Amino acid sequence: MRKRFSATNYWADIKKYKATATTYIGEMPRYLLNQPVTEDEKNHTLKRMIGLGLRKENWVKFKSRFKIEHIYETYGSTEGFGPLINFDEYPGMVGRDNVETHALAKVDLKTGELLRNKHGFCIRCKPGDIGRSLVKVEEEFINNFIRYKNDDNTQKNIIRNVFEEDDMYFLSSDFLKRHEDRWVSFIDRIGDIFRWKGENVSTQEVENILSSNKSILTSAVYGVPIPNNEGKAGMASLSIKNGTKLDINMISKFVAESLPRYSIPIFIRLRDELDLTGTYKITKTTLRSEAYDITKINDLLYFWDHSSNRYIPFGENLYHQLLDGKLKI
Repeated sequence: MRKRFSATNYWADIKKYKATATTYIGEMPRYLLNQPVTEDEKNHTLKRMIGLGLRKENWVKFKSRFKIEHIYETYGSTEGFGPLINFDEYPGMVGRDNVETHALAKVDLKTGELLRNKHGFCIRCKPGDIGRSLVKVEEEFINNFIRYKNDDNTQKNIIRNVFEEDDMYFLSSDFLKRHEDRWVSFIDRIGDIFRWKGENVSTQEVENILSSNKSILTSAVYGVPIPNNEGKAGMASLSIKNGTKLDINMISKFVAESLPRYSIPIFIRLRDELDLTGTYKITKTTLRSEAYDITKINDLLYFWDHSSNRYIPFGENLYHQLLDGKLKI
């Protein structure tokens, strides 16, 4: 068997080993969609897939193009419990919130803190609400199982008196959204939602829209601080498809027409490729720390000019204007 995922050889491997079921994680499905059409993808044995991270807009495309009979999206945190599983194959959903030990509690999206009612208890999410994923646990379980490297870190994520006196829940770092009929969708991780111009910006929602552009292979969106401004401004690092020349005016028109003004990335950074974690998720740690610092970055940078509604090159002159508080954001 191949030691690591290869988008180029994926369908040839499926055919070679006569695989009928497999798993997916992170960006894998979109990488496959971005590959040229091959004969192997039309004539294979794969019937079922289960995994997490298949975005709604890619679900239907993936199933239709590759003729997959069943796709099951799931949710479960590495350090948490679960999972939720979407056996009904409803695109964009990770399952139903009908597991007795699972709950969604309303949060303050600015801070990630749980909201509580006048009695001091958490508030269960209703359809349309975004909350943090909680899993009910028992004292005996906690005493005999450590989720992190030390007990102190485990205890920090155990909260008590949640919905009633003396109950106990494990607190995840994930935001989920409750829909009608108890359906649940994944929104973002804590730290990936930032606030700008008085609005909450979900990095995943912006990434979904950017990645739907035919020129963009992958995107990573994150918040970066700007001197003399509250909150964080959006920044997007983009990897462009091979053989495609970026038309920054086209990208400008696309974001202006596709995104609310508050969620338009203020900065664009062009990368040959974006670094991935071991589970094929884009890692943003270095991108956040480098932000728009031209002394650390050799990549092309662009700045959103509100006066012209387009991206313009971001160089030394604009950089120093920004630091001096003279650049209008």
